[in-house]
Amino acid sequence: MCNPTFRFRSVMLAVWLAPTLAFAGQLPARFTLGQYIPEHAWFFIHHADNPERAWIEQQWGEVFEALKNSGIDRDITTLVMSALTDEDRAKADATIQKVTGLLHGVSWGDLIGKEFAFAEGVSPSSSSYGYVLLARGTENSGQTNVAGLVTILKEIASLDESIKLIESKRNDVDLWSLRFGKKGAVEAAFVVDLLRRGDIIGLVAEVPMGPLSGASSQTLDDVLALMAGQPGKKAILAQPRFQEAINLVKPPQDSLAYFDVKMFVEDLGRMFEAMGKKKSAAKTPSEKKEGDGKDGAAKEPASALGNTPPAGNDDEDGAKALAIVQKLFALCNVMDYNITTVETQGRRELTHLATRIQAGKQTNPLVQACLLRKPFDRFDQFIPADATGFRLDGFVDLGGFYNLAIEFVSKEVPGGAEIISQFKAKLAEVGFDPQRDIFDWLSGEMISIDLPAAVVTPMGGADWVWMIRVKNSELAATKVNGAIDALSGQMKGQGQMLMVTPAKVNAEGFREITHPMLAMIMRPVVGVNGEWLTIGSSAAAVNKCLAVASGTAPSIRENKRFIAEGLVPTGPVAGASFKDTSKRGQELAGAAGMIGLAGGMAAAAIPEEPDTHQLKQVIQSALGIIMKLGPILQKIDFYSSESSMTTHDGPLTVRTESVVTYKDRSANETTTKSPVPPTPPTPPEPPKAPRP
Repeated sequence: MCNPTFRFRSVMLAVWLAPTLAFAGQLPARFTLGQYIPEHAWFFIHHADNPERAWIEQQWGEVFEALKNSGIDRDITTLVMSALTDEDRAKADATIQKVTGLLHGVSWGDLIGKEFAFAEGVSPSSSSYGYVLLARGTENSGQTNVAGLVTILKEIASLDESIKLIESKRNDVDLWSLRFGKKGAVEAAFVVDLLRRGDIIGLVAEVPMGPLSGASSQTLDDVLALMAGQPGKKAILAQPRFQEAINLVKPPQDSLAYFDVKMFVEDLGRMFEAMGKKKSAAKTPSEKKEGDGKDGAAKEPASALGNTPPAGNDDEDGAKALAIVQKLFALCNVMDYNITTVETQGRRELTHLATRIQAGKQTNPLVQACLLRKPFDRFDQFIPADATGFRLDGFVDLGGFYNLAIEFVSKEVPGGAEIISQFKAKLAEVGFDPQRDIFDWLSGEMISIDLPAAVVTPMGGADWVWMIRVKNSELAATKVNGAIDALSGQMKGQGQMLMVTPAKVNAEGFREITHPMLAMIMRPVVGVNGEWLTIGSSAAAVNKCLAVASGTAPSIRENKRFIAEGLVPTGPVAGASFKDTSKRGQELAGAAGMIGLAGGMAAAAIPEEPDTHQLKQVIQSALGIIMKLGPILQKIDFYSSESSMTTHDGPLTVRTESVVTYKDRSANETTTKSPVPPTPPTPPEPPKAPRP
C-alpha cells in the first residue's frame, strides 16, 4: 500500500504535466496512467489499487502460497525432463535456471503495485500496430525492477546479432530500445521500448506494416509527448468517444476496460486496403508496362500446354479476396463501443458494462440477430424458490445468422450463388432444410435452471431444466418428436435400444428418453410447452418448474439468498443470472479427484511392457500432480454467489450489471466499512429497442 502523501504528490504532478486532465474528474485520483495513453488506442484497460480489495487479494494470496509450497512446479519440471535424453536434459536445465534467475530479478507484484494500464491501437501516422503497458509500482521498487527488466532485454539481445539494444534518454525518461531486424538500428521489423520515468515503468511495442525507420516508433513518440505535456497531443481520456462512454457507467474504483469497436473495425479495413495498395505498388515497371490493353494490364502468359491462358492469377485472386474482406468489415461495422468498470464494496464486487450500437444501425440484421433479442417479460416465470442457480440468455438468432451468411455469399463472393445452390442441393439429398426444419420454429432465447436433486443417487449430481423459446409450438413439437423417433429407429437398426415413453409430467406431449446403460443415472424428459421447448434431467424437475409457472409453487423471488445477494429485476430483461458459488472450492477439488480416480484406473489398465512403461510412468506422474491440486483448489472457498442482469436502455444501449459476493467470515471485523449490503442497481426503463 502506498503512502497517501506520496500518492497525492504523484497525482498533483500528473495533473500539472497534463492540462487535458481537466475533464477527468469522473475517474478517481489514483487512476493517473490513462493520461499517457494515445487517443488512437481502440483497446484500453486500466487497473488501480483499491484498499477495499485487500481481503480478496489476501484470499487469493493464500491459494497461490499453497500452490507454491506444494512443489507442483518441481513435479512438472521433473515430468518434462523425464522425456529428454541426458544431454538435452542438461541443456534444458541450464535454460530453466537462466530464465528463472532472470524472472526472479523483477518483483512483478511490486511492479504493478499501485496501478497499470494497457492499450492497443493503430498509429494513424505510421499505419502500425502499437502496444503500451505502463505500470506505477510500489514505493522504492522502480530502480530494482527496471534493472531486472534491462537484464532480460540484454539477454534477448544476445540471442542473435540481428537484435540490437540501444540505451538513450529523452527529457526525463530513460529508454532501452530492443530493435528486431537484420538491418540493425537503421531499419527494424519491430521494436520494443522499455522506459522509466520516476516510479512509472513502461513497455511500448510497435509492429509496422513495413520496416521501421528512424530512431523510435511513433507509439513511443506519442507516449513521451504526453508525458512531457506537449501541446497538440491528446490522451485517450480526452477523446470525446471515451468521455461519452465513461459517462454511461459508474466511475471505476478497481478497473475499467474500453473497446472502441468501430475504430477497431475501421483500422482493420484501412490495414487491408493499405496491404492491397502496397502489393500493387510492389510490381516492377516491366510488369506494369507489359500488357496488351490500353490500361497496361499485364498480358496473360500462355499455358504450358497450349495458348489458353490460366483462369486467374495471384494478383486477381488477392484483389478479389481483399474486396470480400472489405465488404465483410462493412457488414460487421455496426457496434460503436463498449465500456466496463469495476468497483468493490465490502464483500461485493460490482461490474457495470454498457454496449453501444452505432446510430442508425439498430435495424441492421446483425444487430437484430445478436443484441436486440426478445426480452423476458417475467424473469422468474419458471424458476423455483429452491433453485441453486439460473440463467436467462437472449443467445443469438441462428436463423438470422444463417440467412445473413447465405445472402452475403450469394451476392458478394464470386461464384457464390452457385456455391449456395450446390450446398442446398446436398442438404436436400438427405432431406434436410435448415429453414424448414429448424429456423421456422426455433427462436433461440434460453433459460437454464439448476435444482437440488429430487432423488439422490449413488452418483450424486443435481437436477436441471433447460428451456429454449420457439416461434411455433405445434411445428416445434412435430419436428422435435420426429427427430426423437428418427434417432430411436436408427439406433434400433444398429441393435441398440433407446427407450422412449410418455413422461409423468403435468403437461401434454412430454416424453421420457433414456438408454438402458443410463437409466439408473438419468431419465431425461423432452417436450414443448407453450412457447418453450423444455428438456429436463427428470420429470420431477420439469414438474417443479411448471408448478411455479402455474402459480402453485413459489418462485426464486422468495429465495432469501437471492434477494440478499443477487440482482433482482423489476421489469423486462434481456438476460439475468444467479449462481450459488459457496461450494466452488469443493467442486473444483472434487473434479480434480474424479480425474485422478478415472486416470488411475486407465493407467492401471496399461500393461507393463517395455514399449508402454514410460507412457505409464508419465501418466502416473501427471495424475500425481492433479491429485496434489485438490487441497489447493479446496482453498477457493471464499465465494458466495454470482449474479447478473442485462437490459435495453433505449434503442442503442445494452447494459449489464454483475455482482460477485464473497463470504463474510470475519466476525471481529468492524462494520463501519459496509454495515449492510449495497442496494442492487435499479434496472433502466423497459426496453425501447425494436424487437425482432
